[in-house]
Amino acid sequence: MNAPFLMPPRDFNASGRRPGLIGRSLVRKVMQAAEVARVERLSGPFVIVDLCGPAVRATRWSAGQRASLIFDQSLAGRTYTPFGWDQEGERVRFMFHVHGKGVASEWAWQVGKGDACGLVGPAASIETPRAGTGDMLFGDETSIATALSGGLDRTQGRQCVFEATDVSLLRQALSEVGLQQAQVIARRPDLSHLDEVRSALAGVGDSSNLTLTGNARSIQRLHQLRGPSFAVRTKAYWSPGKSGLT
Repeated sequence: MNAPFLMPPRDFNASGRRPGLIGRSLVRKVMQAAEVARVERLSGPFVIVDLCGPAVRATRWSAGQRASLIFDQSLAGRTYTPFGWDQEGERVRFMFHVHGKGVASEWAWQVGKGDACGLVGPAASIETPRAGTGDMLFGDETSIATALSGGLDRTQGRQCVFEATDVSLLRQALSEVGLQQAQVIARRPDLSHLDEVRSALAGVGDSSNLTLTGNARSIQRLHQLRGPSFAVRTKAYWSPGKSGLT
């Protein structure tokens, strides 16, 4: 049975903190209901969810955006990168990395067609990598949608490197979405695995061709290996001990 989306109480916001009068007004104005049109479960802990509804149709979707999805009455939500939409604007696609027992993972694990959630956004997030040889995107399990957000054709000639806790499962999921040429390396707690990325970093001549996403600690370490540059596009999606970054 599909669970209806319950409009959240007016005295909570998406972070779970009790907002003031302005916060309550903002929640009422910006959150809209969306419906699940399709669910695709990839290998391992990866789920693709297509959303539809008036809120989706009324939005202009483009590469590099972010949108917040809200899952229950507590207004608990997470921010995601939309990575696919049809030309008519009827549907938009999000990917979930299901892990732990957070509200987003529990929702994605159980979600089915016809279920509902709240939608806030989209807003600009990160400039997507350009197509062409010489570009490189680094990320992890949370970065697949970013790699695909400009369309699969824009990944041609780009080097994608992902760190992962389970290399085999991530490789399977990447293959299922058309990124079978991506390099996947095993994550180590001391970040020593990032030394394997050093040669790839050296091969990216122009810093503006480099995009670093995923774990904030890994991004910081790669900056140390290459040398800091304001031209590098970066977006941390999570950090150890924190529930999520935007």
